[in-house]
Amino acid sequence: VNQLFDVYTKEIRSILEMAVPVWHSGLTKKQTADIESIQKLAMKIILQSNYSGYASVCEQFGTQTLKERRIKLCYKFATKNLKSENSFFTRVETTVDTRSRSDIVREYKCNFGRFHDSSLPYLARLLNSKK
Repeated sequence: VNQLFDVYTKEIRSILEMAVPVWHSGLTKKQTADIESIQKLAMKIILQSNYSGYASVCEQFGTQTLKERRIKLCYKFATKNLKSENSFFTRVETTVDTRSRSDIVREYKCNFGRFHDSSLPYLARLLNSKK
C-alpha cells in the first residue's frame, strides 16, 4: 500500500501539480472537483476494500487534499519570489506602525474579473492574507 502511494505521489500527483502557481487561481469549481477526483480514485484503487472516506484516507497517508496542496505550493512560490531580487511583487514600505492591517506587497488593481483571477493578483492577495 505504501509503495503504491509512493508511486502515485511521484508519477501522478507530480503531473497534477506541475506549474501550479500559474494555473491554480483560474480553476473553476468543477475543474477543482475533477482534479480532486483523480486523487480520490487513486486512493480507492490503492486501498480497495479498506477505503473509508477521502478525509480519513488523507489523514492515514499523512497527505492533504490537492486543493490544500496547491494553495501551499502557491504560497511557497510567492514567498520565494518575494525574496529574489527580480520579484514580481512590490513591497509596501510603511513608516508608521499602526494596529490596522498592513499589507506586505502592493496588490494589483484589477478592473476585470479575468485579471483578478489570474496568477499574479492571486499570489499577491495570498501573500497579504498569510502574514
